Amino acid sequence: MNFNHILGLFLCTLFAGLPVQSQTDLDHIPGLRYGKLPNGLRYFIKDIDEPTAQTTMRLYLNVGAHHQDSSQLELAHFTEHMAFKPTKHIPKSIKDEAQLQRLGMNIRDISGTTSNQYTRYDFNIPTHNMQAFEMGLRWFRDIATNLQLTDRYINQERGSVLQEYLMGNQENWAYFKAQKNLEAKMFPFRSSFDDFLTHIKHFSPQDLKRFYKKWYRPDLMNVMIVGNIEAPAEIEKRIKAVFRGLPKPNTSYPVVDIHQAHQSCAPEFKVQQWDNGFKTTKKEDASFFWYIRQPQLVNRLHTKEGFQDYVAFQLISQILSKRYLEMEMESPLFSAHIGAKDTYTYGGNPFSLELSFTAPIAQREQAFGLMVQKILQLKRDGVYQNELEKVKKIYLSEIPIAKQVYWNGELFNYALKNEMLFPYRKEGLLTWIQELSVEELNVYCTEFLSSLPQDIGIIAPKGSKALQYSEEEVRQWIVEAYKQPVEAYQAPKIIEELYTKKEKEHLKEVTYTKVKPTIPDTEEFILANGLRIIMKAFQPSAGVEANSLTIQGWTTKGASCFPDQDYYSALNAPSLVHYKAIKGFSKRELDRFKENNGILNSNAYIDYYESSVQVKGDLSSAEELVQIISLYFQPVHIENATVEAWKEETLAARSEEKSLQADFQNAIRHSVEDRAIPPLFNFRSLKGKEALEGILKTNAQKSYQIYNQLFSSPQDWTFLITGNMAIQEIIPLVQTYLGNIPQKETKQSDCSSIHHSPGFSFQGPKKQTVYSATPMENVMYQASYYRGHSNTKNRWKETLNLEVFSELTEIMLKRLRHEKGFSIYNYGTYGHYNFDEQRHQFSFLITCQPDELIPIQKEIGLIIKELKQGKITREYFLRAKEKISMKYASDNLRKHRTMQQLLFEHLRYEQDWKNLNLYQNFINTLTVEDMISMANTYFQDNNKVEVIMRGEERL
Repeated sequence: MNFNHILGLFLCTLFAGLPVQSQTDLDHIPGLRYGKLPNGLRYFIKDIDEPTAQTTMRLYLNVGAHHQDSSQLELAHFTEHMAFKPTKHIPKSIKDEAQLQRLGMNIRDISGTTSNQYTRYDFNIPTHNMQAFEMGLRWFRDIATNLQLTDRYINQERGSVLQEYLMGNQENWAYFKAQKNLEAKMFPFRSSFDDFLTHIKHFSPQDLKRFYKKWYRPDLMNVMIVGNIEAPAEIEKRIKAVFRGLPKPNTSYPVVDIHQAHQSCAPEFKVQQWDNGFKTTKKEDASFFWYIRQPQLVNRLHTKEGFQDYVAFQLISQILSKRYLEMEMESPLFSAHIGAKDTYTYGGNPFSLELSFTAPIAQREQAFGLMVQKILQLKRDGVYQNELEKVKKIYLSEIPIAKQVYWNGELFNYALKNEMLFPYRKEGLLTWIQELSVEELNVYCTEFLSSLPQDIGIIAPKGSKALQYSEEEVRQWIVEAYKQPVEAYQAPKIIEELYTKKEKEHLKEVTYTKVKPTIPDTEEFILANGLRIIMKAFQPSAGVEANSLTIQGWTTKGASCFPDQDYYSALNAPSLVHYKAIKGFSKRELDRFKENNGILNSNAYIDYYESSVQVKGDLSSAEELVQIISLYFQPVHIENATVEAWKEETLAARSEEKSLQADFQNAIRHSVEDRAIPPLFNFRSLKGKEALEGILKTNAQKSYQIYNQLFSSPQDWTFLITGNMAIQEIIPLVQTYLGNIPQKETKQSDCSSIHHSPGFSFQGPKKQTVYSATPMENVMYQASYYRGHSNTKNRWKETLNLEVFSELTEIMLKRLRHEKGFSIYNYGTYGHYNFDEQRHQFSFLITCQPDELIPIQKEIGLIIKELKQGKITREYFLRAKEKISMKYASDNLRKHRTMQQLLFEHLRYEQDWKNLNLYQNFINTLTVEDMISMANTYFQDNNKVEVIMRGEERL
């Protein structure tokens, strides 16, 4: 056991008693039953007075990564994984989809998660389904005492845990490890990550069993049931019956109190080496982490006043973070993101204000000065009214509206984090936040920012001089920074309007021609400059986008209109053109304007077959949204200084954005000669290594020419506007701002076309292996089957058929992990229609260990054989149909983003518009025979393309 852990455990035993109970009076909360069994297990049953489709069942343990010793690195997480293997009373495992189907559930209704401080298991059941409720209790009971920690099951899960960690971290593993190691040095109850990969592969099963036996005990468990509870007394009775038999521990559990351990430790100074993976040009950069401790906060969370202090601390952290972000945008000094955060809320660490920044060590003095200046300004002068209102609005918007979600959060915070529970959202806390004044928050600023950073961490590349810094000199540098004169804080300038009053006077409402719409319940117009407008006014389904307005414009002219050598110049044109300024406004000024007016995002892109611009924001900012769109059509002129700055900054940003997944997808795209970049949320952007290479191949002069050519012909553009709007209020805005886009003659050839590709232009089978420059512990594999489809009238039917077939195949694919024991975590199937390339595509996607790839390919071959021969479990087929049918349920189709996408596909690709009810109706007609037909149609060698990505040549 390492010294850090021994010290923490000693301090906890010495100083920490049982936590003070929250002052909330639970007896007076309507609909709440709670209790504590003799063995220490606590339970909470909360009836919700609004309809819920499901009742949430949760088992929480006050156990997480902080409870591991040095031989048990990530074994808290590993134990959570073992709960999804076969258990004593659920021999096929809780993930048996046939079993879930019989209960009216699916795989998305169960989950688990592990943090530093707790572990959670979810089992969400249909409301009033007692059979499902009993299954949930049996699973929780097995988790408590009957996990099957056999060598076989443990060995099966080693690879899955590795895959979970590698997914998203593999590209920057060396820095990820350095961060984890620095945290282990800075905070109690953490362990080094140096040997993590080897440890997960080879840890002793006895270490896992020892962790489970020590920490999975009833006095650390909490059962929570939240939903429409018809018979709470019966629910309580069943909980007692199931869990009463858990033996009461003979000894009290060791209290692992990270806060007390941290408070009792002397201020830390730690330096961590970053071993590899850094750019040589960044070798003399160093990342600094300062922590201003806030020990007073944790001891009062159980009181109303203490929780208010905590909220104030969160608001101040957000304000300081926003000020740092402004500084980052204005100063070229910092080479990576700088910011401030609350370490308790984000990371589960002891209460501190973390200040982080990366800068060249040669400019260390200036960087220290800038970081401290923002602290001193906030401490001396306080916050501005508009700053406070913004962060209050964000905080309040994040409090759940749905009562079930709210109560799940409140009960968790009360039971596991000992926080004050607020029974009534509109009383107490919410009112206090809404009424919190600048003067009151400024008092908190003085309190929270009164100390210098106590704890200091540094991450620096191997060979950096920063690795030799001593604690004495770094602390002295900080002291000197705090002695500097405090300048007055200059709040960023916020543009109040994009068009001046004089400019607006010159913009007239141009005429338009109303035309017969191609889609029912829409209105269509052609403006005098030729621009086509389609409006769909509707009330979207409830959700975050229910009151938003979306404007999406496109032209079927893109990079294909220009010579091949200008491809990257075309793709990068919007990024380059909008890098510095539009209509005299800097990019940062426009970003502030958008933030101030509730504009969620706006962007433009040029892809191979199309160009597009889109914006989304609050309906109340309709005029600002239309104005933003009009700016993209302003004439632009090349500036050499801007070009060089864009290239330098974009290259640096792309270099940091390593993505093996993007590289893999690019390799797949090139293997079948696709030119279009697949859209993500209606936006297309090149990523990965190819994006970096594309910047170097960009000709700025060409980029400006291409942009002006594509964005100066309104007659080529169509705009789709959707939302819960009054169309007659939007039309004048469109006439004024979009109608005045000048119509210019261009010399480009008419390259627009809906039908670009013959569907699949070469004969399979084709197999390609690509190698990553980044070391890889795993391999990525995709086997795809392509089929062109010339019958446009019935294309939508085959697409739905393919989606059900894909879901059925994925259900069968899951046996690789849950029955065959393969060490896979990221895997699935995907069936869809590629509008750009005019073909359907079905794919298997697997990330696995290298030595498992060939056996997995054989298993996929067996699945294909079963499907072609009709060996299809009817229960699996019905489950697949149900899932896809729910995707096309009326309420889902009326979600704003979904409706926008359906309308766009109809208009952009000239698809027949279908009554929304037809989708589910057709899905309901599908049969097992249709699935057999799909298998025999798609799974043919001449349709097949396999792509494998490895880190090095082997096998």
